[in-house]
Amino acid sequence: MELCSCGSNNAFLKCCGRYIKLAEAAPTAEALMRSRYTAFTLNDLDYISRTWHPDTRPGKEDEPSEQLEWLKLEVKATSAGGKDDTEGTVEFVAHYCANGIEGHMQEKSRFIKENGLWFYVDGDCVDQSTIQPHLDKVGRNDLCPCGSRKKYKKCCGK
Repeated sequence: MELCSCGSNNAFLKCCGRYIKLAEAAPTAEALMRSRYTAFTLNDLDYISRTWHPDTRPGKEDEPSEQLEWLKLEVKATSAGGKDDTEGTVEFVAHYCANGIEGHMQEKSRFIKENGLWFYVDGDCVDQSTIQPHLDKVGRNDLCPCGSRKKYKKCCGK
């Protein structure tokens, strides 16, 4: 049995796999966030793009040039985002390895539900000091080390 990488200790196909493989829609903002994290671990850019709200979805030119290895997800808090809600937030810490250096980022992500489907809208870095220790080596046009898939200058480098 392959465990889901979202940290639930459930089987992949009974957890985030059912959303990523489009068997079901994620019922809550947290479920969508966990499935998006899992999609990042699988480098499933189609699912990540499909679950990113079109109004805030980055273009192809903003896709990351480097591949991060996602190590662990910790959900810290949720606000709203339940089955009957239309908005919600999820605060999480994602641990990763980039170019052999481990780091983590903490984000408070915002989600909305439209026509019965949850979408990631955007997120704020909760504490920029949690971002990778070699942050000073990141160029303004490089992929932001927080894992947002945005350029550094449009994310944590503002």
